[in-house]
Amino acid sequence: MLAAAPTLQQVFPGISIDAQVSRSILVAPGMVQADLNAGQLRKVLVLALGTNGPIERSQLEQIRKIIGPDRLMVVVNVQEPRSWEGEVNSTLSAFSLDYREVELANWHDAIQPSLHVLAGDQIHFGSAGAVIFAGAIKDALQRLAELPPLRDESADESLPRPV
Repeated sequence: MLAAAPTLQQVFPGISIDAQVSRSILVAPGMVQADLNAGQLRKVLVLALGTNGPIERSQLEQIRKIIGPDRLMVVVNVQEPRSWEGEVNSTLSAFSLDYREVELANWHDAIQPSLHVLAGDQIHFGSAGAVIFAGAIKDALQRLAELPPLRDESADESLPRPV
């Protein structure tokens, strides 16, 4: 996220980025709760914290509970040749499929044709990778924006019923 910050700021003017070296999902619930308490939690939360260790479904559920039903969430999967890559990506994918207001930014698949732009560790990236990373997030946000509104059943009460 740190490497992508300048590009993310260009693609999403006004974005608030809280990134730190080697951060893991373990600190996310406390950070999100602090932002909520301070009135600084935005309408959309983008969570990219799977690179530095496994992610548990319960951690994602806790974050979703903190942000509440009126906010949207984008979870970014990972590209990393580490033992937890598959588990993290499966957990994030399943979580995003279970909730209408959660979308997966598929960084893993987006970067596959351009792995050569990654550092030798196949994780870290420079400006070319940052463009692809931001694009994966932009695609996820677009899918969220295109969701049709939820049906308002109370409004349907005024409609005539078939006989």
